[in-house]
Amino acid sequence: LLEEVMDILLKQTEIYDIVGFQRTKLESMIKANEFPKPIKFGPRLRWKKSTVEAWMNNLEAEAV
Repeated sequence: LLEEVMDILLKQTEIYDIVGFQRTKLESMIKANEFPKPIKFGPRLRWKKSTVEAWMNNLEAEAV
């Protein structure tokens, strides 16, 4: 429970740095359910760090 509360919210620019692609590709992947949907945080979009990490771990597992 404490981990949930302490989960970091990543900005869109941080997501670009992590995954290596930009807005258009990210938006198309979200629409296709190939990338986690963001959380609306005021007028901005944010992603939970744990959700993005789980997505990356899943990619690694599929590649094995």
